Amino acid sequence: MLFFIYEGEGKENIMFYGHLDKQPHMEGWEEDKGPTTPIISEGRLYGRGSSDDGYVPFALLLSLKNAVEQKVRLP
Repeated sequence: MLFFIYEGEGKENIMFYGHLDKQPHMEGWEEDKGPTTPIISEGRLYGRGSSDDGYVPFALLLSLKNAVEQKVRLP
């Protein structure tokens, strides 16, 4: 678990959720789908890397950096 606090100006809080772990390869994928073979089916993307990329900490820090540079009032 990564716990990060940025002291802002307001009393509100923001929770930014994500995870760093990766799902292991498992049984149960449909015939035409797999964890390492991306495919778009009925308008949806299936496959590892579509949302399980481990970049949550970077996205959080970059969004905070951009907000600070733009002088946004942070909670």
